[in-house]
Amino acid sequence: MGLMEWLHYFNNNLLLPILLSLISAIIFWVAFNYFPRQKRHRKIRPKVEFDLFQMQTELAVYFYELFRVSPWRGVENQHEINAGRLTKEDIEVWLQDKCLNEAYKFDVNRDKLISIGSNLEKVAIRYSNSLSKLINFIEYLTTEEILLLQKIEYKLFTYDYHGIAEINIGGRKLYPINPNLSYMTEHIYDLYQLFLKLRLKVIEYKQIDRSINRHILPNLKLTKATDYYYCGEYSKCLRIIKKVKNAECNWLLFQCLMKLGKNKEGYNTLREALASTHLELVSLRTSLNPFILEDEQVQRICREMRSESELKYCLKTIHEENGLRTNHEKQNLMLRNYYKDELNGSIAKSKEEYERMKENL
Repeated sequence: MGLMEWLHYFNNNLLLPILLSLISAIIFWVAFNYFPRQKRHRKIRPKVEFDLFQMQTELAVYFYELFRVSPWRGVENQHEINAGRLTKEDIEVWLQDKCLNEAYKFDVNRDKLISIGSNLEKVAIRYSNSLSKLINFIEYLTTEEILLLQKIEYKLFTYDYHGIAEINIGGRKLYPINPNLSYMTEHIYDLYQLFLKLRLKVIEYKQIDRSINRHILPNLKLTKATDYYYCGEYSKCLRIIKKVKNAECNWLLFQCLMKLGKNKEGYNTLREALASTHLELVSLRTSLNPFILEDEQVQRICREMRSESELKYCLKTIHEENGLRTNHEKQNLMLRNYYKDELNGSIAKSKEEYERMKENL
């Protein structure tokens, strides 16, 4: 059957008009729907990616609150948190001295407890408000992103951030045996895993709009390299740094080279890094620690390029902060044991009372 016969057959059976209508519909859809949508997506998706970056940054503050050593001061371990180094055990230990509000400071450990309920609630509300705005651009989000963002919101509002410590029953004031937030350990650990999933997505974004606020948006490749460093994956960290190749990487490059045992290169990089900034050594202690404590050559370079007094002050501050963290962890372990003993004692007392009641029946 020739071409003309096929066309005649299709036309007689109305197949040709249907086929032409289908082709016309496809062309119309591509020209007036697909391409315009793709154009809008290219314009709006960068803004959406920036908003997601902001949300994960705000969410990180939720976990920074756990590591407060006073109402005004936290411990310098934000990079560890962002890199996914927190374990369930870490969270449990650091929740031992955290409570919802001042009402929970009713026992002998009242002076050791830090109220963080209102701060956690502020983070949760900011996240929820940001999500409400972002949902207006839902067509520019992937299904996986939508589900992840909503799971995080559900977790943020699972518990009440206000809470009332005192309960009146029959004229008696009753208080919980344990006033701290350790009961939230499993919950916060699950939330932390969701945060890490969001963070891993964000640092892989390619279209993120840097024109919105370039001052708060870091180099995401360098952020990824930093996460690798704090996870102990130094070779992966080094590979990314070599691709980025800018002065901003010098401090991380120094740390990475030292961890990999490439000390000679590390010393040269340290000289370059110190020469590129006027900051005092104490302001650079996060990048210098622990090498400035362990390596005499690092100390010698710092002394030569700054001064003996700067070096001494930096070393003193690092020792104080390391000691502060160690002492705080010890205190929290003692609190955990204290409340564990209190609970066991309460259970034993309840059993004794139950047995006496049985005997009196």
